[in-house]
Amino acid sequence: MDAAKKLDKVRIDRSLVDVHRNPRSSETVWGYVSAVGKKWALIANARDGGYPDGFTAIRLKDVIAVRRRAGFEDAFAKTRTDWPESPLHLDLDLEAVLPARPDVGVVATKRLRD
Repeated sequence: MDAAKKLDKVRIDRSLVDVHRNPRSSETVWGYVSAVGKKWALIANARDGGYPDGFTAIRLKDVIAVRRRAGFEDAFAKTRTDWPESPLHLDLDLEAVLPARPDVGVVATKRLRD
């Protein structure tokens, strides 16, 4: 299953996830998937305790693994009526729009070449 399908599945399930990216040394993004486009996905970030912490846009081609995160943070977050946050209304397929949004952190990594 490709990254877009995995991310869309956990978006529908409203599962708390870790999103691992290439290169493997990149920081793992964790939270709830808010939206999935053709090239980008929008993650509603979670911080310790399951509290909301803004949004991060990640390139689908950088995603190497999506893993559900079980534990108290997911259970706690699901008790809150304001979490996960509603997705922002932006076109994830227009790369030029993403950096212009001050409320979205864009995580882009370069692939390492041999």
